[in-house]
Amino acid sequence: MAKNGQRPKKKPPKPGLEGRIQGLSARRFINLRSIGLALLFVVTLYLISPGLRLRWVKFREGDFPEKSILAQVRFEVTDLEATRLARERAAGLTPPVYVLDHERARSSVTDAKLQFDKIEQDVLNPVFERDERIALISKYMPSSTSETTLDYLAGLDQTRLDSLRTASIETLREVLDRGVLSDVPGSAKAIAIYEKSSNQQGLIRVEDVLTLKKVPEVIQESAAKRFPNSSRQQRALRELTLPFITNTLSFDEKRTQEAQEESRRLTAPVTKVFSKNEEIVQAGHKITPEDLLELEAHAQALSKANRPQVYVGNALMLAMVFACFLLYLRRYRPEVFLSQKALLLVSVLMLLTLITGKLVIVVGIPDVWLYLVPVAAGGILLSALVDDRLAIVYSFFIGVLYAVQGGHRFDLFVIAVLGSLAGVYFLKTIRKRSDIFWPGIVVSGVNVVIITALKLIGGIGEDIEFFSALIAGASNGLITAIGVVPGSLIPLEGMFGIATNIRLLELSDLNHPLLKRLAMEAPGTYHHSLMVGNMAEAAAEQIGANSLLARVGSYYHDVGKMNKPLYFSENQREGKNKHDEITPTMSSLVLIAHVKEGTELAREHRLNEPILQFIQQHHGTSLMPYFYQKALEQDPTHTVKEDNFRYPGPKPQSREAAICMLADGVEAASRTLVNPTHGRIKGLVEKIINNKFVDSQLDECDLTLKDLHKIADSFTRVLGGYLHSRVEYPEEQTIPEIKEKFESTDTKVGAKAASKPRANSRSN
Repeated sequence: MAKNGQRPKKKPPKPGLEGRIQGLSARRFINLRSIGLALLFVVTLYLISPGLRLRWVKFREGDFPEKSILAQVRFEVTDLEATRLARERAAGLTPPVYVLDHERARSSVTDAKLQFDKIEQDVLNPVFERDERIALISKYMPSSTSETTLDYLAGLDQTRLDSLRTASIETLREVLDRGVLSDVPGSAKAIAIYEKSSNQQGLIRVEDVLTLKKVPEVIQESAAKRFPNSSRQQRALRELTLPFITNTLSFDEKRTQEAQEESRRLTAPVTKVFSKNEEIVQAGHKITPEDLLELEAHAQALSKANRPQVYVGNALMLAMVFACFLLYLRRYRPEVFLSQKALLLVSVLMLLTLITGKLVIVVGIPDVWLYLVPVAAGGILLSALVDDRLAIVYSFFIGVLYAVQGGHRFDLFVIAVLGSLAGVYFLKTIRKRSDIFWPGIVVSGVNVVIITALKLIGGIGEDIEFFSALIAGASNGLITAIGVVPGSLIPLEGMFGIATNIRLLELSDLNHPLLKRLAMEAPGTYHHSLMVGNMAEAAAEQIGANSLLARVGSYYHDVGKMNKPLYFSENQREGKNKHDEITPTMSSLVLIAHVKEGTELAREHRLNEPILQFIQQHHGTSLMPYFYQKALEQDPTHTVKEDNFRYPGPKPQSREAAICMLADGVEAASRTLVNPTHGRIKGLVEKIINNKFVDSQLDECDLTLKDLHKIADSFTRVLGGYLHSRVEYPEEQTIPEIKEKFESTDTKVGAKAASKPRANSRSN
């Protein structure tokens, strides 16, 4: 802070979500965070708590319990054998289905009509005598036709023949359309008749079914109704109709089986009731599939009975887990604890993992397939998006929650934690896309080793279950490596404004449109930015900061100068200064504007939030001393406000942004050195850094005095290599000039040598 107290006392808001949160009152801020944590707590409690089951005791088929298992609550369970018998009984009582064949009935009626046509042709022929007619008719009449009927037919006239024919055909059609069955099924009490023509099905009692044995009686009743006064006509109708009676109902096996299956399905299961303290499985008794069903039903009933207690217990455990995690962040990672985006990211990853586990549990697949849930993906993503320390703590945090969700299983905790830690460790530094693939492969290997160890210990039973567990564990890592992590990284980068090293490497390409435009429109600024990037990268490496972020952020920190490049000294030529033409106040506005315009350009090109912070923070709230002093000189009343000549900020919030600020100031000032010796460079660097420190520009970042000394040494070394003094060579000359010079020198030397003997001779 300045001694005159003219510095603004109000702390500038941070950009983005943190800025909006900081602008709220303290009480409202606490309330918002409390509401969010409360909602997260409730949702998490639901996800980790059991639904309709809780496995208190786990048995497998073939186990021999050491103690008798007693029912702790009253419950009902399906009696498998009784249910099977009941359903088979229902299937046996299902009426068989017969199809009524109308085509066969029509064929029989047609044959009867043809026979009457022949009878008419022979009987009504006046050429034949009565005996001849009988002989002719008997040739195509059934052998069962009596002589009385043949004699009766031979004496018919047209009227009586037509009457007999009509009565016979109608009787035949009525009987066949009713349905004729060869014989009634022995055990059935009714049958179902399906008519193809109407696609309808109806039930009929067995005693009402018309069989071939009952047909003569039915035809006789019809004949008596039609010819009540003539026994000869009744006999003729019966004997002319019976030969054409055929079986018109055929058994349909497929429809009968479907009806039986429907009867089985509709038959309610038979249940048996276990009272409290009643024995479910006797000690030493081999566990059967029916015993497993009873134990499962007991577990579900126990879960329902104890669900309030379970929820309370899980709530207490969850509260402790949340408290430990948040207290750790508050003490050891305060920057994460205060970052809304970091906490939201942790919450999203945790909920996605638990929701996946919940879905697997609800589906009801075997327990070993819980190893398939990619729990380690959350830790790997946090390592890539935030840092390793948060990812390690998160690994234990999610491991506990997932173990509780899976039924308080220690094996799930071990696999979740060790798999996550292995993935985080082998992620290291991401420099290319393939780097995010290998941690998933490591997770697969770790899962296989842990599952094998559990098998040897006895935590996994049958070989089939063991191999299923191996497949699930190995697939877990592959899903993490191929799908979850690569597929989630880019969306999470965009949602939370985080720039991973992969994204930074993409932005470091000097062919990026924004950097190419900077090189064309403001070449001096472009060269300055490259120098600042190199200096920032070297300094960040010295103090353990993100050197890649420092370099890339420095590349873009001055892109706002493209709009008015000639107002910045590095782009000015021939000694012309555009600021000589405007007032100091206007000059300060031009310089301040490049921060805002740079931010707009960065957002237009969709640069990530960390890069935007470099643009917004690389001047902090620094003073523009030249224009401030010039304004004071032009104002004799000295009423110039210092605030008008300070950048709006905010101050650097990260070590990388602070390094960029220092490198920016040092690189610009180094251009003024006349004779850049090591001592002068070191003095300049220390002066610039000390000025920023005294001006409180480094108050909101995590740089220590030790870090500042390392940064100063790094800047001095880089600038020393760039600005080192060179050996002064004579003016460059052409080859003819050099030769002419040496020829003239040789001539003078020769002349001098020739004159020397003569002089000696004279002396002698």
